[in-house]
Amino acid sequence: MHDLNDIGNVDVVPNNVAYNTIISAYSRISSEKYPDAPIQAESVLRKMIELSDKGGENHIAPDTRSYNAIIRCWANAKQKRSGIRSEWWLRRMWEDGDGGTNDVNVVPDVNTYNSVILAFLNVDRPIEAENLLKELIEMDGSNDLRPNSESFALVIRGWLKYVKSGKENDVVQGCKHAFKWLSTLLEKEDKNEGFTSSPETFSQMIQTVEIATRKSRDKALLGIALETFSNLQSSRHHVDMISYKCLLEIGNRTLTGPSNRKGRKKFIHTVINSCCEDGLLSKDFMSVLSSESFRHNLETGEIRAIGEKFFSDWPLPNNWHRNVKPQHFVPSKKDCAMFLSQQQNKIDSNDS
Repeated sequence: MHDLNDIGNVDVVPNNVAYNTIISAYSRISSEKYPDAPIQAESVLRKMIELSDKGGENHIAPDTRSYNAIIRCWANAKQKRSGIRSEWWLRRMWEDGDGGTNDVNVVPDVNTYNSVILAFLNVDRPIEAENLLKELIEMDGSNDLRPNSESFALVIRGWLKYVKSGKENDVVQGCKHAFKWLSTLLEKEDKNEGFTSSPETFSQMIQTVEIATRKSRDKALLGIALETFSNLQSSRHHVDMISYKCLLEIGNRTLTGPSNRKGRKKFIHTVINSCCEDGLLSKDFMSVLSSESFRHNLETGEIRAIGEKFFSDWPLPNNWHRNVKPQHFVPSKKDCAMFLSQQQNKIDSNDS
């Protein structure tokens, strides 16, 4: 396009739309398989800056879309330096907007920040991502900048990802960070500030806490799970059968030993009651009740009480699994018999 324009073809004039199209193309192909894409994209952006600075060609000057495409390119590349490079371009935008030669169309927006947050999360750096969310919140609408629902969801998912790959000492803190931002999001949603939560965020939170209890038995994890579950129940979203199954496992792992007997009994009976009332008693839920770890943590009287109250008669009430989909997740007679068999094995082993 430049060559055609240089030889006198006035109908062909390169502008930032053409350049942005090229940068966006690099952004779309950028991945771990194409690690050079961000460097190629940066060379295009630097050419735009050079031409607009030296030649006064403002129609080529980069705008917010140019920088956002570069940042997305780095985020998609998932390289070790992706977060650092993305943030560098974010700060460059602020510099250009504070008196640079191309300040007219260069203003970071919430998509800019979300892309930088994603770049850090893609390389497992949730602290840096969280700091960018705090920066957005502190702006409080100045420069028309404030976080949106995606900003919170990204940081929550980042901490949950950190928990899944973290060690025992990290998982509790990771869950606390994720829960803090979920709580903040829900507060803003309740105040009708234009924020919305998603059912996936709740279910991912509960499922990740369940994963965390495989590494830590800290009771704080049960507290996080219970409050998240309570928030889900009171929200506009529906509770799902996986959340019930995970909640039961979390309680089983964190409420162990004789000192927790009273609280454990109340918790298990409450969860089973609620699960049945919601029509979400599933095969997976029954498998937790029949598991070796569940039987090991409970005393004989506790197991007998559960069997007598809930599963002594077959068939189970249809109302207990009315919302279980698809049909093959509905508990069978065999699943119920398995629990009763495990219950009897516990009783027999103690009697002997």
